[in-house]
Amino acid sequence: FRSVPYFFSLGNHDEFGWADYLASFYLPTNNVLNNETFYSFDHGDAHFVVLATDTAVCACQRYAPGTPQYAWLEADLKATRQPWKFLFFHHVIRSSSIHTYDDYLFDGTYDKYQIQASIGLLAERYGAQMIFNGHDHDFERFAPFRGMTSVISGGGGRSEEHTSELQSRFGISYAVFCLKKK
Repeated sequence: FRSVPYFFSLGNHDEFGWADYLASFYLPTNNVLNNETFYSFDHGDAHFVVLATDTAVCACQRYAPGTPQYAWLEADLKATRQPWKFLFFHHVIRSSSIHTYDDYLFDGTYDKYQIQASIGLLAERYGAQMIFNGHDHDFERFAPFRGMTSVISGGGGRSEEHTSELQSRFGISYAVFCLKKK
């Protein structure tokens, strides 16, 4: 942690220590709320966007059209001139695992469809190439859809989803990435 920068995307298992978690790391604060819940940065020819999608924890993590995060994401993607665009967020935009049926807003629509209609729409409109997610405790890589490849890498150090329902409910999965200098 002292020599390699890490950038985190908060997830549903972070809700119990959310304040402590945010106090432990120094993440960019370039969003409309001036906090570390969602942010972006450039590195080389790439633009990285980290979003907050755990709507059960905080209303500030809502991503539907009309929300502050949606407006910020659209402005951010529209403004970047980097040719490569990568989005990271915890909840899945595509899945064939247990979280494919999540409805954290309790509105009768699966979360992945709402994410596709909001974040996915903006990602497509502004040319994002890759979307990385956690949440499901497995690894999945999907064929490109609307020009974007999506990957779930939700191991987080825990057993995979199919090993047992109990482990999947109490495991940890993060969308985390780091940048290491050559």
